Amino acid sequence: MLANTTRTLTEAQREQWAVDGYLQLEGALSPPEVEFFSKLLDDVRGKEGYEPAPGKLPRGHYDWKLPDQNLDAFMDRRDLLPYHQAFIDLIDRPRIFDLILDLMGPYIQFSMSQAIIRASTDMFPGYTHTDGGEAQKAIRVTESSRPLAVKVMYLLTDVTEADSGNFTVFPGSHMRPFPGRAERIPHPHMPGAVPRTSTFALTNATLPYALKLAKKGFLEAIASDPGLKEGVNTYAGQCTYEAVASAQGIPYLPLENLINRN
Repeated sequence: MLANTTRTLTEAQREQWAVDGYLQLEGALSPPEVEFFSKLLDDVRGKEGYEPAPGKLPRGHYDWKLPDQNLDAFMDRRDLLPYHQAFIDLIDRPRIFDLILDLMGPYIQFSMSQAIIRASTDMFPGYTHTDGGEAQKAIRVTESSRPLAVKVMYLLTDVTEADSGNFTVFPGSHMRPFPGRAERIPHPHMPGAVPRTSTFALTNATLPYALKLAKKGFLEAIASDPGLKEGVNTYAGQCTYEAVASAQGIPYLPLENLINRN
């Protein structure tokens, strides 16, 4: 691939990226996929792996951590790819990867993977984090040049109370300067913040699928929406999602085979 000729971003997305520096995709994972990855991450917690060791090692260095069966404990696991093929498949997921190619061009390199899990609590006030550090705020060859790095995050939550989403975005780019370093505890109502509450995210992610199923019926709905079709886990008593079948140790049968059989 010598050049990226794919134009996947809409004009609205291209403008938001240039001005705000981020894009948000509703329903990037289907509800069954959210359930699958939530259980998979619980399984990862019960295995050994690398995590930061504050007080023991400098920031940016990781120590080998023994399995932790406490599902409410904090986890910051690095290097997820060896744990399951499903994590590898997320890297070039078409709906996401096509946007990355449009933003960065074809000459890209995968840098790292991690999973952060934090239980719902009023003891953690949050913190402000800038991906790439101070350099990412200032270094840009020209205003139209490619970004130096892009982080893709899949955010899962089962908390529905207000102001209990996974993150708060501080928009910023060469066209919209980042806010200065906050001296007070960050929260969703700070000037310039864009909170994404879990109720809003969950409703917007699932409602379009529900409406499409109700209007068209199952077979017509999945035929007209590849994203909905990818989220089908079971059909006619068979498991049609290969990653789920592998994780559960049950037979896998492609959905297309079952549809054609019926």
